[in-house]
Amino acid sequence: MARPTRRNSEAAWLLGTGLLSVAVSLAIRVVERGPYVSGWALVAPTQGHLLASTRPVWGAVSEAFYQNRHFWLPFSVYSVPYSLIPGYLGRLWPWE
Repeated sequence: MARPTRRNSEAAWLLGTGLLSVAVSLAIRVVERGPYVSGWALVAPTQGHLLASTRPVWGAVSEAFYQNRHFWLPFSVYSVPYSLIPGYLGRLWPWE
């Protein structure tokens, strides 16, 4: 019985560490940048918004995976966490 409790506490610790890391990263960016956003920070969400607006969900995901492996610019422009998720969130809740 001691083993599952240890795993649960390790999982909770890892989850807490991950969430704290994301929160600190976002706080540092907000404090450092203020109201300004660098242009390169918008490339991936803009591509995700384009894919989310012009393709069905499965088509957008398959396009992101295909282009990430075959296109000459495979950095964050064609990735699910950096482009599609912000793209769909931008369609759901436009903030600017």
